[in-house]
Amino acid sequence: MKKTIITNLPQVYTVDVLDFNGQIYYGVGSEGEYPFYLIGLEESEMVKISNGPGGTMCMVIVPGDNKRLVSVMGLFPPFKGAEAAIYLHEERKGDWHTKKLIDLPFAHRCEILTVDNVNWLFAASVSVFKKYPEDWSLPGELYIIPLDQQGNLHDEPKKFINNVTRNHGMIKANLTGTEAIYISGKEGIFEIAPGFNSDWAMTVLFENEVSEFVFFDINDDEIKELITIEPFHGDTLNVYIKEREGWKRIYQSVLEFGHGLSAGTFSGKPSVVVGNRRGDRALNLFVYEGTPSGKIKKQVVEKGVGPTQTKIFTYKSIDYILSSNQVKGEVALYH
Repeated sequence: MKKTIITNLPQVYTVDVLDFNGQIYYGVGSEGEYPFYLIGLEESEMVKISNGPGGTMCMVIVPGDNKRLVSVMGLFPPFKGAEAAIYLHEERKGDWHTKKLIDLPFAHRCEILTVDNVNWLFAASVSVFKKYPEDWSLPGELYIIPLDQQGNLHDEPKKFINNVTRNHGMIKANLTGTEAIYISGKEGIFEIAPGFNSDWAMTVLFENEVSEFVFFDINDDEIKELITIEPFHGDTLNVYIKEREGWKRIYQSVLEFGHGLSAGTFSGKPSVVVGNRRGDRALNLFVYEGTPSGKIKKQVVEKGVGPTQTKIFTYKSIDYILSSNQVKGEVALYH
């Protein structure tokens, strides 16, 4: 497997692949007090999106807009985030401008769901307040915020959930024909889907404590499985299939401070990538070997890198793994 170092950034935390109307960029942020960048996939141009405050946890393109991003910034290790907030980044005449959308102490994840041509921002915190890093006595919250066409707040934020503890995962997925938001915490995985009269319907999808999760057809049966890290910053990777009586685990592998879960196609096969932030600090690849064995085979891509986020993606018929290797302070690409 070939490795390419895209860039170096101290305390690198978040990476993603962002498609601005066919132009592909890597989004790169640090959990330290460092800027947030976009890096062109082909031309490797490095554009500074924001000088700070740093503590960049995630980033998402405003749907239907190739000039605006929303991010979570201000959450620093170990869970120092009283000044965390949701930020809007806007490109104007070649320069990027950043402004705060909403203060959200201990904010951790955000995503945007488009319903009836309205962009709804979902933003979650790990806790509403922490006396010290391991204080989890006060659960976090989930807010739903309508955005106008400029990406600004259209109405006041609405608190939708006030009891999600240790939030780590939030994704947008279509499992039943309607796109919904899924969020995880100590209480399990919640589905928040569009309901009637611009309301929202919440369902508890899964009741184990979950750190990160994805839905992906890992065993190639045209049905998406649930893939999780359990519990928070957990010690197991799990693959579940949905049965009438509930979720059945079909695979499990040991992790050490599991982090940076993603799924996709790698080397033409359904694959899962996840990192260890303790122990061997390895970037691990799990590949479905197909029929007749139906086995999932583990491969250590690289040890000693401590991945914090990963992304499997395909570009021009080549499969890649993007990884924020925090131990080495590097953003790396493997293929």
